[in-house]
Amino acid sequence: MASAEAPETLRQLRERNLTRILTAVAAAGEARQSDLPDLTELATGAVSSMVNQLLEGDLLAERTIAASSRGRPARALRIADHWADAIGVTITRDGIVAEAQTLTGRRLGTYDAPIQIGESPDQVSERIAALIAPVIREHGRPGGECVIAISIPGRPFDTIGSLELEWINEPVSLLLRPLHAAGFSEVLVGNDGSFAAVGEVAEGRGRGLGHVVVLLLERGLGGSAIVDGSLVSGFRKPAGWGHIPLEAGGLPCGCGLRGCAEQYFSLEAMSRDLREEDVLARSTTAGYADTLVQRARAHDRRVLGVLQTARERLAHLCDVLAGSFDPDKIILTGHGMPLGPWLLSQPAGVGQIPVERGDLAGAAPLVGALATARRARFENPLFAPDVEVG
Repeated sequence: MASAEAPETLRQLRERNLTRILTAVAAAGEARQSDLPDLTELATGAVSSMVNQLLEGDLLAERTIAASSRGRPARALRIADHWADAIGVTITRDGIVAEAQTLTGRRLGTYDAPIQIGESPDQVSERIAALIAPVIREHGRPGGECVIAISIPGRPFDTIGSLELEWINEPVSLLLRPLHAAGFSEVLVGNDGSFAAVGEVAEGRGRGLGHVVVLLLERGLGGSAIVDGSLVSGFRKPAGWGHIPLEAGGLPCGCGLRGCAEQYFSLEAMSRDLREEDVLARSTTAGYADTLVQRARAHDRRVLGVLQTARERLAHLCDVLAGSFDPDKIILTGHGMPLGPWLLSQPAGVGQIPVERGDLAGAAPLVGALATARRARFENPLFAPDVEVG
């Protein structure tokens, strides 16, 4: 007999209702407290109590609207906009990029640092802690509450698997421990393709759509799907495309399988087919993609031939994804997105799903990490520290 789900604790219930208030205020931009019972379906007394708690915690700010008659002045509420509540971080072969934002998404600062391939996760984590220390000193909450979301090109579970970073089965605790020691208690670690999907739906080409498939074209291939507004997740992880087999018994992949999609459609695959892996190794991801764009515009036959093959592979993959998810659209993003004119062709699948270039390009994982961090802070207004990997 299946066991019943554990009942929701009073704290969990209150936290969920606090989140409903924050979400309603954020959606409105500014909301009168008197409107919140209707917007949240919470009792007036409960709303009053929770609004006071959110004001005390400096998650909400208020202004008084003078009464137009004999009535009482109204209280107008908005999201507090001065603390560094959300920090997004991307770690790639090109380096570390970190950005701090308020709960409203206002940027407080963007920082970057190089990375040396071969550095361990804890060494990189120490770099992150040092990188964001100045913005925390200037804009951090007195209690230190903020959420950090870290994007990596690979598998972030109990162990990290990232061919790009050369982290093979490294304990994720190595990445978390220095940040915990620096006072950051809530750290989320996710795959870059998943964050890219969240980013394009939150602020990019998929904005306002409930069903979107996103492909992240970088050195490797990533991406994920948003269904009914939420990131699709399997038993252990969100969906991803780089290791979907496109060809039975095909080219060997570093993951141990053969015929994976990223062996046929990725910047590394293109550099291999052009026999210039060393050029990509010496270049930034964006720099190499831009070089391919310039060569394609100059009608370089070798480059055009490789892009045509990649176009055919992408069309095959998009047909598979269109048939599997029936999305509103399929979006190509990442540093390789500028190659879209040579890679995108006809709509995908029987449903003729549009395949389009994204709006965020290489920034998509960072935008998604920040959106995830902000949402996590909304969902944890009482700030019970947590660590999540996924």
